[in-house]
Amino acid sequence: MKKLQRTSHLGILLLLSLFLNVVLALAPLSADSEQEGTQRYQYILQTLLHYMDAYFVEEVATDKLMEGAVRGLLAAGQDPYTRFLNADEMKQFMGMEGGSRIGIGVELVLEAGEPLILAPMPGGPAMRAGIRPRDIIEAVDGTETRGLDIGRLSQLVTGERGTPVRLRIRREGFDESLEIEVIRGEFQMDYVRTHWFAKEQLGYIQLTHFFGEESGSVRDFEKALQSFSNRRARGLILDLRDNTGGHLDMAAHLAGLFVKKGAAIVEARGRFQEWNRTLYATEENAGRYQNLPMVVLINNSSASASEIMAGALQDHARARLLGEQSFGKASVQRIFRDLPGNAGALITIQKYYTPKGRQIHGKGLKPDILVPSWQASRAESFYHYQMNKAGVFAAFKKQHPNYQSGLPAVFQADMQKRGWPISAEFALRLMKQHYHESSGELDPQTDTQLQRALAELSR
Repeated sequence: MKKLQRTSHLGILLLLSLFLNVVLALAPLSADSEQEGTQRYQYILQTLLHYMDAYFVEEVATDKLMEGAVRGLLAAGQDPYTRFLNADEMKQFMGMEGGSRIGIGVELVLEAGEPLILAPMPGGPAMRAGIRPRDIIEAVDGTETRGLDIGRLSQLVTGERGTPVRLRIRREGFDESLEIEVIRGEFQMDYVRTHWFAKEQLGYIQLTHFFGEESGSVRDFEKALQSFSNRRARGLILDLRDNTGGHLDMAAHLAGLFVKKGAAIVEARGRFQEWNRTLYATEENAGRYQNLPMVVLINNSSASASEIMAGALQDHARARLLGEQSFGKASVQRIFRDLPGNAGALITIQKYYTPKGRQIHGKGLKPDILVPSWQASRAESFYHYQMNKAGVFAAFKKQHPNYQSGLPAVFQADMQKRGWPISAEFALRLMKQHYHESSGELDPQTDTQLQRALAELSR
């Protein structure tokens, strides 16, 4: 058995050595000393693999050792967005592009070596369990997360549908960590949501991700615009809050609908001059809505492709950005799908800049109109956590299946009896959230940023 294992080890090492030699062949300007250094590390890798196989206190599968080496290779670039995708992770990634996922429904980024939840996906298991944007996951089912890459984190939170996963969360404003159980499940992502404000004669489009072209997201976006135009809309509210990004070309295409034909949308700069490129509004329907008044909603979880679109519209004075400063993730990852065993890799190849040359990465976009999102008090945030932990909302909705105007007062009184004295406003917001948010209904009454956007376009 040991002989067979070592034969397998040799094959994997030869594959990795071949990969390293190909890298050298693609870099003819490398000095001889660099080639010697690479050969030295090839030898070190082979030797360490032998040491682990022969001497480590516990037996470790060869695949696990080699996957760790590959992840370390990509991590050496110190870019949290460059990462290896094993077969399972690749399947998850492709599922997200297609619109369906099984898991807990969060977008993760690494910040100072810790997994930060950029945004829970609307209607997903994490949102239903009370996970919030900018929560930090300290542990998953007892496994500490500091230092783990996104791929490993995805493995930890993904599992069979209907199974629980326990997260230890650090949340701003709380002295102690929170323990939150999330039930894994399958959920469908609706990339485009629309609404018509008849009284104000204003259209509204929420774009949750820049994905789903094959399933019709671009078509749905353009169809909504045409519908608003037929109704002689006075303006458009484009909601990019909690939109964590997606496909660069899709963002450029949609931005091109609102600017003059031929206008620059985004400049992408790579390591080499030939990798630099600028995307322009050149498609047939570019500029079709260049005179439509617009407000774009952004927040701390608006990132990547959503920042490209918002930045272009801001630079061309086509829209006012309203809300909070965006996240500041402005790099382009290329997906390499051709690795053996159905594996792949995401590798950052470019960073992008607005048409006026503004750097977004690490800085974000500042809104033209600053409107902070509503925040519960520290005490009410803790009560909300306790309510989720106790399963209050599921039980309350079972007793009261349909929302009625008097429910917030009933809920407030019930919580008062249980020792959670919440304000009438917070009770209203909780009821609106749990009865309306999952259905995608808009409620300007509890959305101060949307209220302000309606007011700005109604002037």
